[in-house]
Amino acid sequence: MSRSTTRGNPIKKIIYVLISAVFWTALWDFISHKVGMKYVLPSPADTFKRLFEMMGEKTFYEYAGNSLLSILKGFIGGALIGTLLGTLSAFLKSADILFSPLNTVIKATPVASFIILAFIWMDNSDIPVLISVLMITPIVWSALKNALQNVDRELIEMANTYKIPFFKRITSLYLPSVLPSYLTALVTAMGLGWKAGIAAEVLCGTNDTLGNGLLTAKTYLETVDMFAYTAAIIILSVIMELIFSAVVKCVSGKERRNGTA
Repeated sequence: MSRSTTRGNPIKKIIYVLISAVFWTALWDFISHKVGMKYVLPSPADTFKRLFEMMGEKTFYEYAGNSLLSILKGFIGGALIGTLLGTLSAFLKSADILFSPLNTVIKATPVASFIILAFIWMDNSDIPVLISVLMITPIVWSALKNALQNVDRELIEMANTYKIPFFKRITSLYLPSVLPSYLTALVTAMGLGWKAGIAAEVLCGTNDTLGNGLLTAKTYLETVDMFAYTAAIIILSVIMELIFSAVVKCVSGKERRNGTA
């Protein structure tokens, strides 16, 4: 019984997603036909037809590759900085006092402000990387800090009493407690970093990127191209999150099996 339920859940989820997609696509198509001007609101058919045409062009893959590479750099940088600062803030009170205002400022400052300032200081091609770093860092930082501070104190005291080696503490005590929330934060951060990076490409006109393609389409009032680029950005975001979520589930599953072994 439990096996059939387990197997049925993914199928139900897929069905619900398909029903939702069909509903919103039909609504989009209905409104588009009511407007009656594809240069104001193109239909789903026009949008995806143009998207498939783009996918037959070499430049589309160059744009997508450049955008993905920039956001990936930002993601790795933000994850590493957030991990470092989160660990320091959790274990060192002085580090927490020193860096907390920085975390607050990054969270409170609008993305557009960072982009405009970076536009003055940096080359356009580097701005999406920096913006992704700035968006990802506080998410990972706060999640890791809170997770480390919420590790069971009794277990920590027991580890101190029995003088458990440092590496053993990391793998057997901290990692199982911290990993779920840390990995969830990484998934969330990836989605936000992608959107912020694309926004930076649009505002800065970064050459040979999806954001620049979107900006060019807007400049020349090519509404169908705008919708096609937007669809491509959304699809790539979903694919990245699905892949990363699958990796996270795999890592979490291995960790749970190791913990129960």
